[in-house]
Amino acid sequence: MRRIGVLLGLALVLAGCATTRKYDPLPVPEQSQDAPATSTTVPPRLGEVALPGVPGTTSTTTAIGPGPVTIVGRVDGPDGPVSNARVHLDRLVGDGVASIEVPTGPDGSWNVQRVLGGRYRIRAYQAPSLGMLRAQVVFVESPRAKPIVLRIDRFDGTQIASAIAPNPPVVGAPANLKVRVVTRQVDTKGFVVTTPRPGVGVTLSGTGSWSLSSPNPSFTDADGTVVFELTCLSTGSQPLTASLDTGESEPLDLPACG
Repeated sequence: MRRIGVLLGLALVLAGCATTRKYDPLPVPEQSQDAPATSTTVPPRLGEVALPGVPGTTSTTTAIGPGPVTIVGRVDGPDGPVSNARVHLDRLVGDGVASIEVPTGPDGSWNVQRVLGGRYRIRAYQAPSLGMLRAQVVFVESPRAKPIVLRIDRFDGTQIASAIAPNPPVVGAPANLKVRVVTRQVDTKGFVVTTPRPGVGVTLSGTGSWSLSSPNPSFTDADGTVVFELTCLSTGSQPLTASLDTGESEPLDLPACG
């Protein structure tokens, strides 16, 4: 019986040991040495970053030479070829401009040597009285381009211009005639400059059939303009002349009455 008791006790001890191993926690696995490191930081989205502005504008350099092209020409004025005039050339490349200026000779001829081809804007002038209202635009592509003849006109002294409404005027109906008095001249850069002449007395006269409702003469305002109210009395062309108290006069270019 004593032996049986010992065996029974040993069996209980073994059973207890088996129960304990069944619920032992699992061992923690070792981390691999090659596992990549992790991060909770989100990569920056550089496309959404607004950069501060930079003052100024971008620019490119436009060249006019050296090149294989020679451009030649002549400047003519109201009295024939113009000597000692200036010819201004702009080479245009996109929004870029490169410029050069040359004088004319005694026969009005001029030339520009060793430049590049392309699109050119060219004008001539002789301050203070000769110039061009619009530059001439040409495309130069051959080394020996065709001669370019520039025509300059006279811009000196007073100019009288007019406009009428309705246009054409209607017989028996009131019309407004605006007369503008300005002085035009060519500045040192070759541009035609228009300056209004305020306070000038303007008198209408002529052989046309008109009834005038405004004071005659009337005086120009700060813009150099004066408005007359008048009525055409007959159909067809009815000539009118504007005379200034400074001595100048000019026939007005008016449409025929209808």
